[in-house]
Order: sequence, then C-alpha cells, then structure tokens
Amino acid sequence: MNAYIGIDIAKKTYAVAVRINGKSKHKEFDNKADGHRQMLSWAMKATSDNQRCFIMEATSTYHLDCALFLHQHGEIVCVVNPRFVHNFRKALGYENKTDITDAQVIAHFGEVKMPESWKPQSKNITLLRDLISRREELVKMIRQEKNRISVPLASNKRRQSVEKVLATLEEELDEIEKEIQKLTKNDEEIHKSVELLRSIKGIDWTIAVTIVAIIGDINLFNSKHDLISFFGVNPQNSYSGSSVHYSRMSKNGSPTARKHLFIAAKVGSIHDDIFRKYKESLMEQGKLWKTAICALMRKLVGIIYAILKSQTPFSHEIYQRTAEKFQLST
Repeated sequence: MNAYIGIDIAKKTYAVAVRINGKSKHKEFDNKADGHRQMLSWAMKATSDNQRCFIMEATSTYHLDCALFLHQHGEIVCVVNPRFVHNFRKALGYENKTDITDAQVIAHFGEVKMPESWKPQSKNITLLRDLISRREELVKMIRQEKNRISVPLASNKRRQSVEKVLATLEEELDEIEKEIQKLTKNDEEIHKSVELLRSIKGIDWTIAVTIVAIIGDINLFNSKHDLISFFGVNPQNSYSGSSVHYSRMSKNGSPTARKHLFIAAKVGSIHDDIFRKYKESLMEQGKLWKTAICALMRKLVGIIYAILKSQTPFSHEIYQRTAEKFQLST
C-alpha cells in the first residue's frame, strides 16, 4: 500500500499530512535542514513499511531545499502545479483553508492523480534559472522606471531620481547578463543547446538561453506533447453537446517561457519562409493573427523538442522531408 505525504511549503515552516487508505496524520516542521530530518523521521514512523510518495507544490524556490533533501535520501518526490491542486480543492468542496488542510488536500491530490516523480536539474541549470529570473526582474523594473521618467510635468528632482535608479538597474542588468554568458560559455552542454536553438530564425541568444534554462534536461520529457503542455501552449477546448464555447491556450506553464516563444514566433513569421507560410495559411482559413501566432508557438515547441532530442540544428530540408512529424493541431 502506498502512503501519500502532502507538504504545504512556506518560507519558514511547512505543514505535512500523511494519507494512508483515506486516513491522515499531520504535523508542522521548520523549513530548514533540521526540520527536513525531523520530518523524514516522523514520516517514516507514520508510514511504517508502506511505499512513500511526497507531494508538494512548486512554490517559487521555497520547495527546492526540501525536495532535494528527500530526493537525496532516496524518497519519491512529486512537484505539482499549484493551479491543479487549487482546482482539485474546489472540486471536492474543502471549506477550511489552513496550512494543515492544504497539506491534506495535496496528499489527497497525490493519491488520486498519482503524478510523475520529480528529478532535480543539474547545478548549472538551477543557477542559470536563478540568473534568468533575476534578469527578468531587472528588465521589468527598468521598464517601470522608464515609464516614470516620461510622466508629464515631472519635476527635475523626480527626473534625476529616476535617472539615478535607472543607471543602477542597467548596471546590475549588465552584470547579470555577463554572469549568464560566462555560465553558458563554461558549460558545454548548455552552450551546445543554446547554439542549436539559435539555428531557428526568430530565436536570438537571449530567447535561446531562457528556453534552455526553463526546459533543463530535455530527456525528462517523453514526447513533444509533454513539452507543449509544460510550456502551457497546448489548446484547451470547451464544448458541451453540439455547442462549442471556445478553444484557447491553457497557459499552465511558465509565463516567461510563453513571452519569449511569442516573440520568437512573431519574428520567425516575418523572416522565415516556412513559418510565414504556415501563419498565412491559417489566416487564409479565417484564423485571427494572434491565433495563428499561438499555433506557430506550438509548432516552435515541437521543433525545439526535435532539435534538442536529436542534437541537430534546424534545417529547412529536414523539416520539409519530415513535416508530418512536426505538424501540430491548430
């Protein structure tokens, strides 16, 4: 019999609920090394000889330390999308929302859905993700400050203050980008993956390194459809009987990844004949421009999967010979 252990992670503490055969036990621990050891010892006693499966939500970076600890001790760890757990809670009608009930819901979700086990990325991929995340934060702050400097009738003091902050932010952005370039250059596997993606028109160095960081190990994905779902660019249909209400992008994955994919699809549809013809063929069928670009984003993910799996740069000739392999539904 399997024991499902839900962990509701917070910055300083976390609640743990063990669920076996519909019954649960719970306890709270500190989110630090000693807390992890105490939690594992408690879970082992609570589950006896049952197979343990630890389930936790992907909560920024707060879950990583605990997940790595459990993985290093040979435990099965599943890191799930918080949105799925939230919808699961609503569907089952849980009324109270506390750390303990959240852990119980997560454990129940694991028992019902039995998600795939989590595997940690390499040290350099983890570091690259952190740097990419910081870069995105700095780009956002710079954009905000530039908007503030253009406020009508801004005083000289306000303008000077904004310019000073802008200079600091741009200096920090330059430092972070140098660190990203250094890391990419020194890691042969990451460097090769980035160069492979740059063989696609529309994907520049920044987009390539961001996508590589978000994907990590391509071998963790069993098919291009898994990668499409991971990015959240898979279509989500809504219909009942003979009525079709809508079909839209699921948006379950990383917003940063979709932002860069959108830019790549937009540029590629202008400068690459294959992508341009694909977009135009959809628009001739009555699709809106944005719908066509979203379909091209899905096609790009399929191509990215094939390139990284085969370790072969994008080629128009190869693509045309195997077009049916990459063809995705619109």
